[in-house]
Amino acid sequence: MFFIKKWLLKKKKRKEYHRYIDNHKKNILRAFYELIQCKDLQWLILDPQILEPLWYRALEHDDSKYSEEEFEYYRRHYYPINAQEWDENEPDFKAAWEHHKKVNDHHWEHRQNWKDEDFDINTELACLENIMDWLAVGYKFKDHPYQYYEAHKDSIKLPKKQKEFIEKIIYEGIDKEYILKEKKKGLR
Repeated sequence: MFFIKKWLLKKKKRKEYHRYIDNHKKNILRAFYELIQCKDLQWLILDPQILEPLWYRALEHDDSKYSEEEFEYYRRHYYPINAQEWDENEPDFKAAWEHHKKVNDHHWEHRQNWKDEDFDINTELACLENIMDWLAVGYKFKDHPYQYYEAHKDSIKLPKKQKEFIEKIIYEGIDKEYILKEKKKGLR
């Protein structure tokens, strides 16, 4: 009987985690639409070399989380059936996180050793997906990419051109209006 209860609980937790991934992917699509509708980014987003590949990136975002290398270890970390499962899983979760960063260039950790002289359209796409990821997470936690970036920019180790590009997109584009509102309120 215990085995069946444990099996059912794991199944329930897998469904919860699957729902979480699906919701994040929906939020990525929402972030894509927000990004392409930003009037201050039309100079970039309307470029066909950006728009179509960025759309495909949005559709495929975080697909590796469904993989054998990641799914169960992430599930055990974020949706454990008990504390023991979480504790025993930590080394495997760390390996899954390393795999995730390795196969997903939208994480800044993946791009930290890219060279400024290699900054190209693929780098721009990776940075834009990075920002869409921050937007999508922000929908859940009710914050903005610039808030995350401000809180972590000293630990985000990226080449100069990537940092400048990300800051331009955040401060002069996607969060420009929000930052102006905060300044008027005296919050920033």
